[in-house]
Amino acid sequence: MNIKKLILRKIVIPKQSIIMFSHFKYLIIGVLCFVTHTSIAQQHFEGINWGFKLGLLNNNFDSDVGPWTDPVALKETGNSNPFQKVGNIGIQLGGFIGYDFNDYLALQADLQYTHKGEEYTRASNQVYKVYSNGGSSSEEEFIRYQLRYIELPLAIRITPIRRFSIKLGISPGFNIYSKIKYNSWIEDSNNKLLNEYPFNQMEIDAVKQETDKVDFDYASPVIISGLAELNYNMKRGFLFISYNASFTDIFSVNKLNGYNYQTTDAYVSFGYGIRFIEY
Repeated sequence: MNIKKLILRKIVIPKQSIIMFSHFKYLIIGVLCFVTHTSIAQQHFEGINWGFKLGLLNNNFDSDVGPWTDPVALKETGNSNPFQKVGNIGIQLGGFIGYDFNDYLALQADLQYTHKGEEYTRASNQVYKVYSNGGSSSEEEFIRYQLRYIELPLAIRITPIRRFSIKLGISPGFNIYSKIKYNSWIEDSNNKLLNEYPFNQMEIDAVKQETDKVDFDYASPVIISGLAELNYNMKRGFLFISYNASFTDIFSVNKLNGYNYQTTDAYVSFGYGIRFIEY
């Protein structure tokens, strides 16, 4: 079996010529606002509650971006297999402060760091895993849009019964990181398996995977999202499952190099939070 090496052209993406905002300004402003509001609330209100939360999320773009399903663009890559959208698994962590008006209604503000993005994968038609029994399977090509945000959700928390509460609100998000990560393969002439049976009987070229990242400076500096969250309250902490969907596009361009980049996104997250109550 003749196994060809896959040679991927390095993705070259022009940088945006005008930088609209400094991303780190938003991080500093967000931290200062959260700390200031926490200090003021603790000085002037009794019964304030605050804490921390940590969760996992699965984010998806609502539209396909890039050339990953376009037949003409795929033909240029030498592989007609379309990319499949598989979502992006990330983390969500941060803190919050809330004020209970009564046992049923509260106002809560969060400050959280969130992973977003999307991953596209497809089967390679040139690089394969070869097994000692003679079988083989295609290696996987991937392209990942990696986005990082500082989010400042503001929500009303309703507690209809003691164990359960519902949060509804709006969540501005400030982009602090935007890159594309992808994989490719290079020759691996030092692979010792080439000298072992049965691989030394096969007409194959050994390759090894490498990954690379490129800047993708087209993320919208600010996005606005809506959120809905369900909490299961325990003595000190709570379990949560949250849904967050953006109202505004996550990229600042509609098209780039002829391809669509106009999309909103949404994620579902779940995790655990710990709450402290001041009396």
